[in-house]
Amino acid sequence: MKNISMLFALILSFVISTNVYAQGATPTNSVVVVDIKKIINESSATKSIQKQIEEKRKAIQTEIGKQEENLRKTDKDLAEQRTVLSKEAFDKKLSEFKTNVAEAQRNVQNKRNQLEKAYAESLAEVEKVVVSIVSELSDKKGFSVAIPKANALFSKNSLDISDEVLKMLDERLPKVKVKLEN
Repeated sequence: MKNISMLFALILSFVISTNVYAQGATPTNSVVVVDIKKIINESSATKSIQKQIEEKRKAIQTEIGKQEENLRKTDKDLAEQRTVLSKEAFDKKLSEFKTNVAEAQRNVQNKRNQLEKAYAESLAEVEKVVVSIVSELSDKKGFSVAIPKANALFSKNSLDISDEVLKMLDERLPKVKVKLEN
C-alpha cells in the first residue's frame, strides 16, 4: 500500500509539473521566427549596400566600356593594316591584340568577383549584427530558438520578431561601407 501511495504521489507531481510547463511557466524553451528576406529587403543597411554596389557597378561598366571601345578601334586598325603589313608583323600585332583581349576579359572577371566579394562581406556584417540582436532579444524575452521564417512550415504571427529586429538593426547599423579591393 505504501508503494502504491508513493507511485501515486510521483505520478501526481509529474502531471502537475507537466501542466505548469504547458501553461508557459518556463518560456526558455520557446521558439521564434525571423524573416531574413524581409530584413534584407527593408533594412537601411542593406539598402545602403545595394546603392553603393550599384554605383560601383556603373563605374566599372564605364571603365569596361572604354576598354571595349579601345579594343574595337585596335581591331579596326589591325584589319586595315592587314594588307599593308608583312605576315610576320601582322601576326605579331594580332598576337598582341589577342593578349590585350584576354587581359581585358580577366579584368572584367576580376572586377565582377571583387563586386561579389564586397557584397558578400557587407551582407556578412549585417548578418553578424542581426545575430547579435536576436541573441540580445533571446536574453530579454526568454526564447531559446530562433529560426528563419522561410524554414518554418507554419508559425503564428506572434512568434515573428522580424519587425523588432529590423527596427533595432536600423538603429544600430543604418549604413555599411562597402569595401572594394583595388
